[in-house]
Amino acid sequence: MAVLIVGAFTGINLLGINAGRWVQNIVAGSKVLALGGVVLMAFVAGNGAGWRGALPGAPTGIAIFGALAAAAPPVIWSYYGSVDAGKIAEEVVEPERTLPRIFLLGIGVVSVLYLLLNAAFLHVLPFDHVASSNLVAADVATAIFGTQGGVIIAALALLVVLASLNGNVFGLSRDGLGPALLTRVNAGETPWTAMALIGLVSMAQAASGTFTELITLAVVLILLIDGLTVASLFRLRARRPAPGAPFLTPLYPFVPALFIAVYLALFYGTLRAQPSVVVKAVAVLLVTWGFSWLAISRADRESHSPSPV
Repeated sequence: MAVLIVGAFTGINLLGINAGRWVQNIVAGSKVLALGGVVLMAFVAGNGAGWRGALPGAPTGIAIFGALAAAAPPVIWSYYGSVDAGKIAEEVVEPERTLPRIFLLGIGVVSVLYLLLNAAFLHVLPFDHVASSNLVAADVATAIFGTQGGVIIAALALLVVLASLNGNVFGLSRDGLGPALLTRVNAGETPWTAMALIGLVSMAQAASGTFTELITLAVVLILLIDGLTVASLFRLRARRPAPGAPFLTPLYPFVPALFIAVYLALFYGTLRAQPSVVVKAVAVLLVTWGFSWLAISRADRESHSPSPV
């Protein structure tokens, strides 16, 4: 089913950007309404069972921090999608004004929904049931409405996942960090070669059945890449302070320093809890970095080669 879903969304986006935009807007809007419905349903029908429970064998003392780090990847993944708005910056009117609003609104909506959902789950199910559930939203619906309610919520949970299917290869290739083949655009203005590649890779990952490991792998890459990106801010500000910069960093340098410190703590905790996944993520990053240098070297050679007479 996962492979078919990825294939279907890849096909829709290959039809053109208009088809992809409409489907994305419909699915995203439906997702917010569905999650809001789950929250309302749970608070009306629940009795607060999860707020009074305990988890046998839960870590104590300093081990709590390792457990938090191990639990962090899916939580970070839940919040992380809001930053993807930056990928449409060149198609936004006045991005220096519009994008900060998009980021703040997106993070705000995601945060409210995520916290309300967790509170709603605990309002219906005992704490140990929430901790052991594979799809807690469906278990909540089953507890309230029976098996049919669980099936409906499982379908809605699938809808949530559908809204997050995207690809990022086109921009890298256009900037000379990937093969020029991946910059080709079809009549519908879709970067079809990049989209097809992303679709095939995603379908292979979906068929692997290692969803939890893939999320952890992706989040470790996020910790590394975003941490280095924010760290570069210190170097850029030291080398060339720009009074006319399109954005400001409030409370600089404390906010980026705090950001990096949190990411380092999560990376260290993940390294202790799942070292093999961290090794895979670092390997993926190094291989990708190496390929980018090959592309840059080729571009440099082509720029310095004599023009034909």
